[in-house]
This record gives sequence, structure tokens and C-alpha cells, in this order.
Amino acid sequence: MKWLSKSWAVAVVLLVGCAGRQEFIPPQPNAEEYAPPKLDYTLPDAQSGSLYRHQYTMTLFQDRRAYRVGDVLTVVLSEETSSSKKAGTKFGKSSA
Repeated sequence: MKWLSKSWAVAVVLLVGCAGRQEFIPPQPNAEEYAPPKLDYTLPDAQSGSLYRHQYTMTLFQDRRAYRVGDVLTVVLSEETSSSKKAGTKFGKSSA
């Protein structure tokens, strides 16, 4: 029983030694590694007029799911409501 408690104590001491505390170093202003990524693309010019765009044509094996900017979506809303109303009156009179 003594050896079990000693081995637990040794294990705890070893594990506490592995859990060293790291010092927090605050980032320097304008540091390269913390800067947002630079994007090298430009958005295509918006064209007004028709819904058809030549660059958005689909091939025979392409998925028809809308995933690009400017794709036409059809939204189907399905709604169902139910209600009921009931009123009743009972009147009675008796005389003795």
C-alpha cells in the first residue's frame, strides 16, 4: 500500500514538471505574422441587363446547384395553418 502512494506521488511530481508555464509575449505592432492576409484577386465588373451570363454557362456534367455570386435562386415557402372556434351557451331555469 505504501509503494502505491509513493508511486502516485512520483507520477504527480513528474507530470507537474511537464506542465511548465510559458511566458506570454505580446505581439509587436505591425508584425508580419499577425497581419491579415493580402488578397490578390479582383471582383468581376457587375453587368446589368440580362440574367444570362456567358462566363456562367454550365457543361453537360456540371452540378446545377447555385454556388456563385449572381446565380438565380428559387425559394419555395410552404405554410400551413389550422384553427378552430367553438362557443356554447346553456341556460336553465326552475321554479319551485
